[in-house]
Amino acid sequence: MNMLIISPNVGRTAPGIVFEKLIEGLSKIHSVDLITSDFHSSNLRTANKITIVPKLNLHPRLFKLFISIFGVCPTDRIWERKVLYRLGKCDIKKYDLIFSFVSFHHYTALFLGEKLRRYGPKWAVYSVDAIPAPIGWSKNDAYYRSVKRIVSKKLSKAQYYFAANEEMLMYQLTTFDSEKLVYKGVVFNPNGGRLIELKTPYSFESYTFLYTGGIYGVRNPKYLLQAFRKLLKQYPNSTLEFVGTSLDNSLFKDFSDFERRKIMLHPFTRDLIPYYERATALLDIDSELEDDVFLSSKMVNYLTINRLIISETGNNSPSRKLFSGIASIIQCNHDSDMIAKAMKKAIEDGPSADFRDREEIISKFGIDRIVTELTQRVS
Repeated sequence: MNMLIISPNVGRTAPGIVFEKLIEGLSKIHSVDLITSDFHSSNLRTANKITIVPKLNLHPRLFKLFISIFGVCPTDRIWERKVLYRLGKCDIKKYDLIFSFVSFHHYTALFLGEKLRRYGPKWAVYSVDAIPAPIGWSKNDAYYRSVKRIVSKKLSKAQYYFAANEEMLMYQLTTFDSEKLVYKGVVFNPNGGRLIELKTPYSFESYTFLYTGGIYGVRNPKYLLQAFRKLLKQYPNSTLEFVGTSLDNSLFKDFSDFERRKIMLHPFTRDLIPYYERATALLDIDSELEDDVFLSSKMVNYLTINRLIISETGNNSPSRKLFSGIASIIQCNHDSDMIAKAMKKAIEDGPSADFRDREEIISKFGIDRIVTELTQRVS
């Protein structure tokens, strides 16, 4: 299949890393050209042609103001015209499929894809986020309502639509007329498809609990921090480490100097293996919202690491439904006592954990399987 993928960014952000993996996987079995405005990948080698058209990014407040009032940002329109000039109508017609990759606050691929499909190619959309994010993650303001109108208008013209999990798909289908879709389904955020056997760090000297990635929106670290303080009373040689996020100082107002020193913040890095290697357990935090639709990308990455996972999540979350019953993934409510108990379990039971119980779910998130299933749907 001759495919043109439009992606707002590749490799820089959490969505960009997901897009990078999908593009790499699709490029192995299809003829893939890529158009993007922000390319930061040292891994993507298989795409035929990578066209980078720089785009001016406005301050988020100004961007939201334009979307709220006009339903489009002028810099997006300028970028779109530059791309159309480079492509030309003849080049567009050579593609069998236009594939728009989108995320919340990044709609250029949606606008451009809807325009290019008028020249004949089939049009598919993959969204790594719910757009707009449900109330709770979003405010019911002018920007939210404008984005709903954009989604309703544009997505109703797509032939294929894919979301990052089942709950997100069900939500998104309520935001536009999906009756004309040829196919709708799930494309999981991909991982490598195999368990990575890192050297076991367990000892009786120190224990490390690791959280990677940002903490934002309605994800709240307070229960985790409270749980860690409780853990320190029994296991004072424990540390809690965050990679790629910052925490407000107000969260530590009741902490002693000793407790604060046990919490370490590290800058963002794509090479997390050194942190994984010394971790006793890996941590994830979902929102407290009822019926949340988001599955954090870090959970997908954690699956392939031979470490216990402690997942703080809601009762009806995608994480709860996907990973329930897997012994090496300890699921907790938003409750500091439950999380502290899970941390103790990781210390005590970690050395004997059997990670083969993840083999089936790892396979479900493997890039080769995802690409094969996706190809069957759009062919």
